[in-house]
Amino acid sequence: MKKYFLLLLLCLHSSLTLADTTYVVRRGDTVLKIADRQLGDTTGAKDPRRYALARQILAKNPDVKDGNALTIGQTLVIPGMPTKEAAAVTAAPPATVAQAPTTEPAEKAVVAEAAHPVAAASAEAAPPVHQEHSTSVAHGQHPDFWTLQPRVQMVDFHTKDRTTHEKVELHSQLFTGLGLGYGWALGDHSHLLFEVGANYAGVKATSHHDYSIQKKELWLKNFSFGYETRLTHSLHLHVVAQLNDYLILVPTSVASVYAVRSVQMPVAEVALGWSFLHMSSSVLGLGAAAEYVFPGKDAGVKYKTGFEPAATLYWQSENGADQVNYRVDVRYQPTAQKSDFIDQHGTGYGLRLGFVFPL
Repeated sequence: MKKYFLLLLLCLHSSLTLADTTYVVRRGDTVLKIADRQLGDTTGAKDPRRYALARQILAKNPDVKDGNALTIGQTLVIPGMPTKEAAAVTAAPPATVAQAPTTEPAEKAVVAEAAHPVAAASAEAAPPVHQEHSTSVAHGQHPDFWTLQPRVQMVDFHTKDRTTHEKVELHSQLFTGLGLGYGWALGDHSHLLFEVGANYAGVKATSHHDYSIQKKELWLKNFSFGYETRLTHSLHLHVVAQLNDYLILVPTSVASVYAVRSVQMPVAEVALGWSFLHMSSSVLGLGAAAEYVFPGKDAGVKYKTGFEPAATLYWQSENGADQVNYRVDVRYQPTAQKSDFIDQHGTGYGLRLGFVFPL
């Protein structure tokens, strides 16, 4: 009677220990990373049971088609795992049950363990299942953040003096700048964005010309306010209102002598980003933007632009929203400005490195 009572207690203890839990997916998670986290991997030493646990997680969640393409905020069922105490009990039966010591050779035991990796993993001592607090998960996935964005840009300008019909070609020196931004979380997938920045810009004339440039360097400022949201796992939408300084070449009162000026113009931009390649901890994507530049005025002269397209190739890390992340953008954008005095066209190439710091 005592033997059956002990067996009943053992079964009851195991069933309570192996209860399923739930886990809310965070940015950058994959099924294998979740398995590592559940096994207590914080040092980078991979637990050999990780693959078996990952297969069990997929079996518990049949709606997951790709273990490397999880949706942030998705709830997964995690199969229960034995604690160290339970593993010790289930690995060795009570002395009152065992009647005789085993005589099975060590080689057969190794073969049996290899043939049943899941069972062998269950018999090993395992750390307790890591439980996430609901408040930290909800805020940790989509926290407020601030950004630091060093950037460089090259622009070629082709300007025509509408009064004399003289054509001026300029090559920009390296524009260097810095942007500082803040993202305010609105929900699971959306942020309000604020950014201020400045570029130091300079130009030089082409080698063969009959004109001169009087003023060649200046500061260009920008201010922006926008909204971003994730439409799907791979598509992101940005809507931004900006107030930007544009570099304009203007004729002076002296013939064939020009100067550069900064003209402030409001801008409305809609951009769509597509992350087409998802890697283990980063993504590669393409972006397309359409800008409408509203007219600006400087020294009584009105400047008009209109629609300007832009294309971006980007790479960004996905270390998790509670970690520092990085983003590199390569941007191409043609520009055009005109007034009663000039027609100006430009082609810009920019490189921007962004650091995202969670708050």
